Amino acid sequence: MGKKIFKTIIISVCCIFLFFVLFLILFPIFVNSELFLGKQYGPYHHEALITVPTKSVTAGGRTYCWYDEEVYEMKDGSFTFVSTRHVQDEDYIGGVNDIKTDGTDLYIASADDINSINVFSSDFSYKETLVSGGARSLVLDGDKIYYFTLTETGSDVSQLRCYDRSTGQDVFVTDGFTNDVYEVNGKVMYANAKGNLYWADETEGVNLADDYILNSMTGYLSRSDRQSLGFYYAGKTGTVTVGGGNVALTYDGKTAIYPLNGENMLYNRILVSEGKLLFATVEYAANAGCNNDFCICHVEASKLFSYDFATGEFSLKQELCERKYFISFDDAFVSYYSDGKVIRNGAAVAEVEKAAPYGAYMQYGTASKGGETRISRSVFYDDGKTVYHCYDDNSRYIKDVYF
Repeated sequence: MGKKIFKTIIISVCCIFLFFVLFLILFPIFVNSELFLGKQYGPYHHEALITVPTKSVTAGGRTYCWYDEEVYEMKDGSFTFVSTRHVQDEDYIGGVNDIKTDGTDLYIASADDINSINVFSSDFSYKETLVSGGARSLVLDGDKIYYFTLTETGSDVSQLRCYDRSTGQDVFVTDGFTNDVYEVNGKVMYANAKGNLYWADETEGVNLADDYILNSMTGYLSRSDRQSLGFYYAGKTGTVTVGGGNVALTYDGKTAIYPLNGENMLYNRILVSEGKLLFATVEYAANAGCNNDFCICHVEASKLFSYDFATGEFSLKQELCERKYFISFDDAFVSYYSDGKVIRNGAAVAEVEKAAPYGAYMQYGTASKGGETRISRSVFYDDGKTVYHCYDDNSRYIKDVYF
């Protein structure tokens, strides 16, 4: 009996040892197999992102902007996150799409099905919710709030509706429209290509490309979404499109062409001022070693153009070389990021952290981690007098491998 027990123990120990050896041999194979971890991506570098909020609003002496679907107060040359939490509960507004002001209060349109249009005081204290169901953008006309609803997918506009604060009524006005105008109560409103609303008589000098999605941490838009912009001028709408080695400007039944030299995308800024249209192009440089379209490594040559509606001619106002990025421009000033500095009208006005990709990583299972892999993100806003800047240093959280 003792010998049988001893033999059983020996066999068991040998089996355990054999399984252990097989485990050591096979484990690396399983670890590196797509079956076990999913598809392998990389190596990529940790991306350095650039974000430029498209506009700001001022109420009660305080200035706000938004990016990554969140609201920030702009003060002391930087951005301070402000929570959209309701004071009386734990309800937050999700997916900020637009902010307007009547000078006293802030009106926020969001993709949130429950909290779609909300009113906040100038110190960003929650006051009330007016509309539910999801809102893309809004304009104010006294007690009336005109706004675009969202489709079920939340990506396109569905209807133009009007909420009257004096009566509490919310009525259908017309079907959704983009890069077009609509007259209501003797006033004309313009909707850009992404469904952002403006009063037509207030578009002079205003960025008509306004769209927070293009300033998101995640590069989930296709590049074709950045190859065409709409605009409004003198009662008509037009478009600027890059493609086929040219920029084409279509307006009032005519198309003007300007040859490009590799530029294949548009900056998220276009405005009309003093009878001229200002816009900028950039050459997107493909890089198989980067996994985010908003990384500065993709930024090659940039050009700033002016188009004169009276003469029908283009003027090249400024050129930038690679890894220099336009922050803002209008008739009075041009500013851009360059190698750790902000340059305005040819002079350095601020020194900032450099936006530079770093190292390398591998990724398994999914094609993108939604900005988690970044080394940094630089946020810029320049109003011509003050440069607002924030450097989001993510170096503490980066990894060599992501699952």
